[in-house]
Amino acid sequence: YAGPSALETAPFLTVSALLMMLRSELPGDGLGAEEPEDTDRTRAEVLRCVQHIQANYDQALSAEVLSGITALPRSAINKAFRQYTGKSVKQYVTEVRIKEAKRLIGLGELPLQQVAEQVGYRDFSTFYRNFLQITGVSPTDYRRSNVQGAGKKDPTVS
Repeated sequence: YAGPSALETAPFLTVSALLMMLRSELPGDGLGAEEPEDTDRTRAEVLRCVQHIQANYDQALSAEVLSGITALPRSAINKAFRQYTGKSVKQYVTEVRIKEAKRLIGLGELPLQQVAEQVGYRDFSTFYRNFLQITGVSPTDYRRSNVQGAGKKDPTVS
């Protein structure tokens, strides 16, 4: 038995060499699973995520989606995001959505179902639960306390 020919082993050796070069360039084990270090690059990627969330809160957002717009793998985004914001990606997205929902509800023009849809919720019960959890009041009660009376004239002002 003479063993495999050079033509048979060349692709394997090329891939092996490329993997070794990548491992020397990446932190940790070189497989991209290493958590991010405290670097300017990581901070910049988290800032990019924050800006993307604020501009696209009405769309489906997850660590997986954010990894597609940054140079960080999904597992690193979760840790880096928590490190720099103090919140998980999901918590941050929820807070941004509820903040915008409060603004829209305060305008008093849209039905609550439509507010939920405009801030990225396809399921009203999830919107309702998140709104209640963050604000401490239901969307309906929030609307009552922040919209009713807004159009009424204060009798103490002439």
